[in-house]
Amino acid sequence: MPMLLLLNVLTWRGGPPQSGLSHLFDTAGGSVGRSSSNQLRLPDPEGFISRKHGSIAYQDGDYRYTDTSSGGTYFATRNLLLEQDTLVLRPGDILCIGDYEIAVSLLPDAAASPTPDLFQAFLEGAGLDLRHRFKPEDLPGLMRALGTLFRPLAEAALAPSPLHPGPAADTAQSTRLDAALEHLLLPGPDAATDALDALLDHLEDAAHQKLALHTALQAELAVALRRFDPDGLARIGGNPDPARCWQAFRTAYPGLVQDIAQNFLGAEFIKTYQRQLRLLRTVKGR
Repeated sequence: MPMLLLLNVLTWRGGPPQSGLSHLFDTAGGSVGRSSSNQLRLPDPEGFISRKHGSIAYQDGDYRYTDTSSGGTYFATRNLLLEQDTLVLRPGDILCIGDYEIAVSLLPDAAASPTPDLFQAFLEGAGLDLRHRFKPEDLPGLMRALGTLFRPLAEAALAPSPLHPGPAADTAQSTRLDAALEHLLLPGPDAATDALDALLDHLEDAAHQKLALHTALQAELAVALRRFDPDGLARIGGNPDPARCWQAFRTAYPGLVQDIAQNFLGAEFIKTYQRQLRLLRTVKGR
């Protein structure tokens, strides 16, 4: 199986590069230069490095570097300036392009393949087809970002709810979360399935709570609006005359507003909310 070629920037102007610059080439090859179209881009505000300084090609079991620049590529370990020519790359070579020193390494494909394969498994589990949009060297940072995102998402999904109160103390909740994550990640015949079921269970609870809240708010609003029923206001005024009804409304309005403000989202709202949750729990248990 062909090896993979790693070009890794060691220094820039004698010191460490401002950011990690490297690229892992496969048999498809690629190019090096200051243009963003290169697989290995070498920023060069002074323009000494050519837009496409050199190209990488795999041929007859070797990776070959072809200089296509105006200034040449210096092979420091061989004391050789390559100009408009091609040379087989060897492990340990140091290429000098502009102010950059670049190390050459060859990696067995077996050593590089687990990460893309594992990432592909992750994408398949997520129902996504995005592998072609990521470079192998991007994957460690991406997986670290996903891991950072993983815990707060799980924490939100497993947060206590009316259907699953859970522990009240923060430390107990943290311990519970740690146990759930370990159960999900550690090997076991049913670990991932059980953890997924628990996660989906809590997400379903969240949807139920939203529905119960919506139902309770609708009921509470209906009660409040009934206080302004025209027929009821007419009875308060004791006369169907519009002027008297309007005066009765003006008189009753402050009390109506105060009563609604004091009782809105009060005992009746809580009773409706809890009744809806009990109904959803009963349906869920069937």
